[in-house]
Amino acid sequence: MGLLAKTERKRLNYGRGLAAMSAMVLEVLDSAGLLRTNAEDRGVAIDFADPLPSEASASEGMETGKLR
Repeated sequence: MGLLAKTERKRLNYGRGLAAMSAMVLEVLDSAGLLRTNAEDRGVAIDFADPLPSEASASEGMETGKLR
């Protein structure tokens, strides 16, 4: 399995886990009366950065003579 495929699989699994835990924490805080939320407001979106450099940063690195 390629490194990028492995990274994408981890992102998917960790993202689902983090979203589920965040929803549970928000539900507990709501039950305790510390932070009032509705069930539909407890959804969390996890956005991981792209592991590959973008075209802009790659060309910038070539111009300055260094890669990030």
